[in-house]
Amino acid sequence: MKLELTLEHLPEVTQPLPEHKTNQSGQSQDAHEDNLPGNTEHEKSANAEEHQDEKATTEDEKLEEVGNDDVADTTKEEELKWTELLLDDDYDFETAIDKSPSQQEWSRQKHEENQQNVYLDRIMSMVGHEQVKAHFLAVKEKVDTAKRWNRSIKDWTFDLLIHGRNGTGKNMIAQIYTEFLHSIGVVDKKKFAVENKWYKDKITPEASILFFWGANRIDRESEVDDLLEAIKGSNSRTVLILSFRKLDPDTQKALDTSSESRRRFSNIIRLENYRESVIFELLTRLCKSKPEFGDRSTTLLRTLSQKIAGRALAEGRAFTNAHAVAEGVDKVCERYQKRKEAAWMAWAKTHSPDDGETFGPEHFKDGISLEDVLGISKRADENRNALFEDLVGFEQITDRFRKYQKMANGMRRYGLDPKPHIPWAFVFKGPPGTGKTSTARKVGKLFYDIGFLSSDEVVTCSVTNLTGELSRHTGPRVINQFELGLGKVLFIDEAYRLIDDSFHKEAIGELVDVMTKPRYAHNMVVILAGHSDEMEELLMLNPGLRSRFPTVLEFPQMAPEECLKLLEKLLSKLNISLSISTTGEHKAAVLDVLKQLIDSKGWASGRDVKTLSQAIIELVFTKAGEAEEISGSEGLCVSYKELMDCLEAMLKHRGVVGQRATSQDALSHNKGLAYMDLTWPGVECDSILDKKDLLEVISRLPPVNDLRIVFHYNNCMYAVAGLVIEQQSGRPWYEFLKERILEPLGMHRTVRHRKKLPHGNVAEPHVVIDGYSLHRQKPVDTAADDTFMEPAGGVWSNVSDMMKWAKLSSKPCTSSLRSSNRFRPSYHTNPISPPLP
Repeated sequence: MKLELTLEHLPEVTQPLPEHKTNQSGQSQDAHEDNLPGNTEHEKSANAEEHQDEKATTEDEKLEEVGNDDVADTTKEEELKWTELLLDDDYDFETAIDKSPSQQEWSRQKHEENQQNVYLDRIMSMVGHEQVKAHFLAVKEKVDTAKRWNRSIKDWTFDLLIHGRNGTGKNMIAQIYTEFLHSIGVVDKKKFAVENKWYKDKITPEASILFFWGANRIDRESEVDDLLEAIKGSNSRTVLILSFRKLDPDTQKALDTSSESRRRFSNIIRLENYRESVIFELLTRLCKSKPEFGDRSTTLLRTLSQKIAGRALAEGRAFTNAHAVAEGVDKVCERYQKRKEAAWMAWAKTHSPDDGETFGPEHFKDGISLEDVLGISKRADENRNALFEDLVGFEQITDRFRKYQKMANGMRRYGLDPKPHIPWAFVFKGPPGTGKTSTARKVGKLFYDIGFLSSDEVVTCSVTNLTGELSRHTGPRVINQFELGLGKVLFIDEAYRLIDDSFHKEAIGELVDVMTKPRYAHNMVVILAGHSDEMEELLMLNPGLRSRFPTVLEFPQMAPEECLKLLEKLLSKLNISLSISTTGEHKAAVLDVLKQLIDSKGWASGRDVKTLSQAIIELVFTKAGEAEEISGSEGLCVSYKELMDCLEAMLKHRGVVGQRATSQDALSHNKGLAYMDLTWPGVECDSILDKKDLLEVISRLPPVNDLRIVFHYNNCMYAVAGLVIEQQSGRPWYEFLKERILEPLGMHRTVRHRKKLPHGNVAEPHVVIDGYSLHRQKPVDTAADDTFMEPAGGVWSNVSDMMKWAKLSSKPCTSSLRSSNRFRPSYHTNPISPPLP
């Protein structure tokens, strides 16, 4: 599609284009939002830009994928119309208090040199875009200097490359630049062509200005050659204006194909995304003529600009700048009108046209309010408590966030920005399952409702996401996670793992540094979560970390009463209730079992209560499915016996050491189980139980201590270790032991039992009788030999081999073999009497 606009019929170039209805000052009344002014400063760091997330496909990108050219052309035709800058009729950049360098220079030229140019005035009246203003001044100075010296500008280049995201004003700048070039005599014809195709036969060489709004399509050198070749046939100068969303490497390479292309495409202007100060200035101009904002317009627009700026951070490259600003104003006005209509409807329902009363200020306070600007602040006030109602034991945490919400509203009513005074970094510490992750999600919703965040999304990451395999990888990974969390909640789970090694310490240093950067500070919620003791150790590791995370929330273990209350809430969602006896006469028994569960290692509070509720739900509805008739309208009820069965099943499951213990625990005698042994003379292991039943028997041993607390010798754990080796390696335990330990250490004379010892070269045990005489005794063969308990029977060795083992044990813990085991002295214990049935 090609849109051609000729200006030859206009008597003066300064007059507006005929395609638009204009007002007395020559400004367009139907200007598109895309032509609103943008900003100038590059606030985002290069590193942040590199990691910024591409969250949405722009309309231009969608059109590139449309196969039917006519459909694409029709869609874009309205957006490509020649538009004017949207400004106040009487706005004059000369009235600005804080002028930019370019504005100061043009003002000086106007007053001291009597210079006049309506298009420079319009550019200088834009919000931001200092680079654009400086370029216009440089072009004018170059042309004026050439005219004074009667020098030709025929070989000079005035082509322009503009790149920036949607809504930064690329089309509007191209328009003013075209008219500006004609006003200073760079182009002599008033014919302009808008191109969105990159085909040689469709380029219009007769036009003095060729504007390619879809220049991102260029990615081959041949296309640049075709473009330059097509405009050579023109008898007069043809200026090219190329508009890009982003200058990617392929495009830059294509534009660098020859000396001619490098010469023509050397003027590059980058239009940055809007920052908060630019958004506020633009909002001030847009809403100056809107009486709805009233006397508090500055306070309200400041809050609105903060909200839109937060949206810009969250949306990244998908943020539509001027479009988003105009959309924000429209939504505020729409909410105000709806609120006013609702107030009138409520008044009209209680009044009659005949009663002589009128709807007035006493019934509705006219003017846009803070609630209209935030849009959802009232909903936050109404739903704040509901956010946490499914969690039990969170009263202190709920009260804290209630204060934050009230504080934010109070400061805004006095025209103050609450964001610097509200905590944005938290430490959540407590046992597993106490609601840290769930609370993070609710904090995201609460901060979003208050108007602090642009999204209620929670970005969860682990320590692995923050650290790299090499030192130089850690910094970029930390920044990448913060980019993903901009305008949202960044939840770093199990943050205590940052204690481990140097790379993790580097991540802590990077974390401390990033937290102070303006791009991230007060623009996202950051939460470090983990177990209490480990989190305290983490905060002590780096002095700056505690100062960055001063707000610590302790999540205590839920008490039995709170667990029961939470269970009732979870079941009530499916109309299931506990029997009266469960919460009455038998309540103590229920709480006692819950207490045992809470005291067990690894209990995860709310998470395990939810698991318990799922077991009860399965039981209840399975029974309901087996019933022939549907129960009454009172819902489903769980009896005391059914609840106790589910509780005891969970208790039994949690009593299985194998659910928590490791192989190292099996060899360290610190499992906390009651005593049990099957390796003594006279005890026939195979006659007591089968090999496959060993783990089942051990699982039923009552715990006498918690895991890894007290040393408690138990030979059966060696048998368990032998079973684990056989299951994992697929080989007998001794073959594995010999290959992985004995042979590497050179312990060649160590064997599995006495039958394997060489005859005649065996030391025999002796005992002392009467205090002085030695009596030789026969070596004892345990009943474990040649049974599944054989791994607990030990090995037979000599002094030489044992010294090799002792030598290994005495070295520093550099050996994975030694560091993965704990050596304990053996001592004599008595067998079980009677033997285990």
